[in-house]
Amino acid sequence: MFKSKFIPLLIIFTTLFCDCSQNNLRKISSDSKYNANKTDTQGLVGGWYLAKDLTRPGGSNKLTNLDIKFDMHYGYGSDWSAQWVGYLTAPVDGEVILYGETNREMILKFEDKEIIHVGEGNEKTQAKINVRKDEKYPVHLIYLQKTGGPTYLKLAWSWGNKEKHAIPQEAVSFTEEQANYWNYIERPKPEDFDFSQLNKIPVENHIAYYDSVRYAGWAANNGIWTWGNEILIGFSLGYFNPVPTGAHAFRNDMPFVTAMVRSLDGGRNWKLEIPEGLEKRQFKENPDLDFSNPDVIVKFEGGKYYASPDRGKNWDGPYKVNLIAENIPADDLTSRTDYIVTGPKEAL
Repeated sequence: MFKSKFIPLLIIFTTLFCDCSQNNLRKISSDSKYNANKTDTQGLVGGWYLAKDLTRPGGSNKLTNLDIKFDMHYGYGSDWSAQWVGYLTAPVDGEVILYGETNREMILKFEDKEIIHVGEGNEKTQAKINVRKDEKYPVHLIYLQKTGGPTYLKLAWSWGNKEKHAIPQEAVSFTEEQANYWNYIERPKPEDFDFSQLNKIPVENHIAYYDSVRYAGWAANNGIWTWGNEILIGFSLGYFNPVPTGAHAFRNDMPFVTAMVRSLDGGRNWKLEIPEGLEKRQFKENPDLDFSNPDVIVKFEGGKYYASPDRGKNWDGPYKVNLIAENIPADDLTSRTDYIVTGPKEAL
């Protein structure tokens, strides 16, 4: 809650797609007493993370391809991680050899025991397991990507005279219980979906900013404000540089500025603005803001914020975000501009 004198109390909302404690994860992913009567879904189910060490949950997903390549179009960024759980159906009676391949880091657990660990100095690339045909065995796959660029992940197997080959999608499955644990909902197939159930809303698409030599990004981090047909969007403006590794495509040797685009006709036409005041870095005393004035807006950047009295034409600050929380340094915040005015001197 923000109160005048305007000292922001940052309320942090964290969406958890599962209770990822090790005990609960072990219970769901490695229950060897599998109920064969349960309805299975092909693939492995789990979640991906915004960091390289299974922290900062990003969302739940399903892995169906066990011979997959991750590139700049995959959508998870340069540094990220993921883990998936499910069951592996044995193809034969007897000994099967499992193989793991990646140019980053991967871990495979079979019945809650780590049997493969590849990357970061670990070269446990294969393991032998003894199985009974058509029985299902719990597996837990972990992938850690600490740098960008084209990467790959492959799980393969072989047995008897059968040559090594990628484990097919139909050989792995997960249960409804596991899907619920990861808060995973299967997307409907387009051919099976009745689109007449949807409400159709007429929309128009317009380009707010474009320059072939500039890099424009992170509008969600900067903020958007509206006053009727007047719309203001903040974003970071740098210089474009193609990056084949999948990282953000900007030049590191050129500066970034905080830019704004403004529309006065509901988003059809836009004009670029480079406002003054957002480049300042020396903290000031927190201001006495009056939210009863609709022209007053604030913009957050990590552990600081800026304020504008005139709909973002001019800015002052920065002002310090005061945390009422333990063990969270303000510099570690990745706050976005998102607040709700609840009174003349108060906002959430």
